[in-house]
Amino acid sequence: MNKLLLLPILVLVLLFSIAADALAADTANLYVDTMFYGRVDGDRIGDGDAQEIYVGIQVPSNKFKLNFELQTGSWDQDPGDNDFDGYEIKGGYQILHVRNWQLYATLADYYRKFDSDQTIKGVLLGADAVYFRLSFYLPD
Repeated sequence: MNKLLLLPILVLVLLFSIAADALAADTANLYVDTMFYGRVDGDRIGDGDAQEIYVGIQVPSNKFKLNFELQTGSWDQDPGDNDFDGYEIKGGYQILHVRNWQLYATLADYYRKFDSDQTIKGVLLGADAVYFRLSFYLPD
């Protein structure tokens, strides 16, 4: 088997095992986000449809949380397709916790690489507001 193909497979197996372990400990959130009917509008790059998928895991620990997110998608623009892959690694510190509300100050490393050799990268400073009200109780 090609060694270049083996490395991403091993990384994915490692990530899924970490995710499964964290979910078994009831401390992590695994999520999938997708964009339906997205639109790209631009003078230089052309207009078109956008489809994006984000798969991530969030691991909270006391007042801290850590997110790791993989991104993939396609922007079907007038000149042609522009596929991309990327990631975001984000850490947050809880600055507010009132009843069902939590507010985190966050710092993230963001990276997105397109097929057209364009990249979007940077360090992001932000805030995550979390409201949780829904509870499920499963019988033993």
